[in-house]
Amino acid sequence: MDRIVVAQLTFITLVILANFIAAAFFFTNPAKFNKDQKIPLLYFMLLFLSNGICFIIFTLNIFSISPASVFINNTTSVLALFALRHGLMWRSNSTKIHLHKLPIFYISIAVIAFLNLFVFYYLNDNRIMRTIILLCSNMTILFAAIPYVAKIPGQSTFSEKVTKVVIYTVLFEFMLLLLSLWMVNDPFVYLSLLALLLVVTILLFLGSLLNLLLSDSIALHYQESMTDPLTNLYNRRFFMQQAAVLVKSFQRYKSPTSLIICDIDNFKKINDKFGHSVGDNVIIEFAKKLQSTVRETDILARFGGEEFVIMMPQTSESNALLLAERMRSEVEKVEVFKGKDKANCTASFGVTSFKESEGIETKLKHADLALYSAKANGRNKVKLYENDLALNP
Repeated sequence: MDRIVVAQLTFITLVILANFIAAAFFFTNPAKFNKDQKIPLLYFMLLFLSNGICFIIFTLNIFSISPASVFINNTTSVLALFALRHGLMWRSNSTKIHLHKLPIFYISIAVIAFLNLFVFYYLNDNRIMRTIILLCSNMTILFAAIPYVAKIPGQSTFSEKVTKVVIYTVLFEFMLLLLSLWMVNDPFVYLSLLALLLVVTILLFLGSLLNLLLSDSIALHYQESMTDPLTNLYNRRFFMQQAAVLVKSFQRYKSPTSLIICDIDNFKKINDKFGHSVGDNVIIEFAKKLQSTVRETDILARFGGEEFVIMMPQTSESNALLLAERMRSEVEKVEVFKGKDKANCTASFGVTSFKESEGIETKLKHADLALYSAKANGRNKVKLYENDLALNP
């Protein structure tokens, strides 16, 4: 076995091992148990598996090349980068259709395979030409993946920026491989360069994609730590953190700030009559009505059970009362069906505004007293906190 063949086998074995090791990292990644990351992770694993299989076929081609091996080699190479692109698309919620259901995937494979088989049969198995076709097609697919790296277009996170840099780097490496086909005449030197660039590519993709998934996990855990899982509103913990900041701003700038606490009337009766699933749906619909009424600058949170709280900067007492009344009116429109039965709901509201030196705990108690007064006076009402409520709750 001559030196070139030994070099080919050594370098390609290195590339194959690197791909399968990278795939193993994704296969054993704990993120596969996360429903939001499971599908992207599987596609990223497919990227490395397909690439590894591609180079196994490439190794066999050293000894005996056939139309079937050319087709499989092209298919696995195209599949690898389509898997990367589709994994990024799934992660960014740009698609919920699996790759095997997309006609463009099969069309791309057919076109590239046809071109390479044409070269194989009619251009004396011109390997340089077939390599050019495959590299150009891979560059096209890779370039098409870039818009799907960022979950929010135009607002890339640090890990998403790193992934874009990696893709551009790999595109540059592919261009370098194309140029080296003409510039490097020594097969041993070319294979050395090829193996080096491919291993670097694998490491870059492995690092950037794992970093992307880790960043997503951190963002997800942060989101879960500050939101209520039922309504997707802020939770009590996050509200208290943000309210403390707004109180300091009020104390410094003396800008009007108000607070509303609201509670679904007779919620226990709804649960008892219709069941907890309907009760949960009532809470969800109630939250939607509140969310559609508040401003972007307001902080709306589920405070516990069927109780919600709204912190409103730059809002006077009179405007807070108007907002609470509008909410009360909107809540009356809530309808949740169970078969032919319909569950309606109303809500009571307690309103208060901040005075100098009053903290968030004090104002929560004041708003709660006003809410209690609204319920005691017939429910489905808006009540403003007044000093006499503290004396006669």
